[in-house]
Amino acid sequence: MLPATVVASRAVARQESYSGRIPLEKLVRLRPLLEDAGGELQVEIEISRDGEGAGWIKGRVTGALQLICQRGLHPYAWPCDLALSLRLVDSESEEEQVLEHQDPYLVHDDSLPLLDLVEDEVLLSMPMLPRCEDPGCVDRL
Repeated sequence: MLPATVVASRAVARQESYSGRIPLEKLVRLRPLLEDAGGELQVEIEISRDGEGAGWIKGRVTGALQLICQRGLHPYAWPCDLALSLRLVDSESEEEQVLEHQDPYLVHDDSLPLLDLVEDEVLLSMPMLPRCEDPGCVDRL
């Protein structure tokens, strides 16, 4: 099961793994962008430490999001297949140091809000202008 929040230092030390499904209706910032929030996302997350002692979140988020095609104004299933690879950092200065080579995630109060983190990454991966694969869909308007 995927907990909403975990203790970062403990998860890194124990190299914890989490997997589960997140109902789209629980992702309150994502929900208004969807035509239908009845589906779910499958999430696999591993929290570990690399050879240099840095903490990492790695994993995958998959599922289908029902978006509105902005060309033909109809719903379509957008395939979400997102790889996660985030370097855990404890300060803004550390965040600036790793930003050039890695995607940092700033940990506050030793807490990792996994649901929020997944929602953030999905929102960042979504197309700015959703369009289905059929360029002729506008002809059916």
